[in-house]
Amino acid sequence: LTAVGGFDDRYGFTITQSTFAWGGVVDIVPDDNQLWLTVDQITLWNEEESLGSTTSTTFSFSGLVAGKYTLRVLGTVGTDPSQPIDDPVSYSGVLNLGAISVPEPETLALLGLGLVATGLARRRRVAVQR
Repeated sequence: LTAVGGFDDRYGFTITQSTFAWGGVVDIVPDDNQLWLTVDQITLWNEEESLGSTTSTTFSFSGLVAGKYTLRVLGTVGTDPSQPIDDPVSYSGVLNLGAISVPEPETLALLGLGLVATGLARRRRVAVQR
């Protein structure tokens, strides 16, 4: 097998709220093909720096805040002269974004009231036991 070139693909996207990202990339090479493709690295960048990188074909990045991001896929294309067919090769991938749930103010108020009620009940119980 002989490497004949590489690729450096970049996919830009914007998120509007805190989130996390996960996904994967699959190379598509027809059987008995002279060409082959390998995904070597997947990196997530914000506007200033790399936020993480993997050599796996699956990825997960957490703690993302609102802003612009770039998912970078690096790979190699090669040839195997012993194979007779020369069909195109490609890769396919998916990027999923999941919202980080933030409690509504009403939920926080109910939680606070529950904690106050629990504290008052405990205080009353301790006072009765004395």
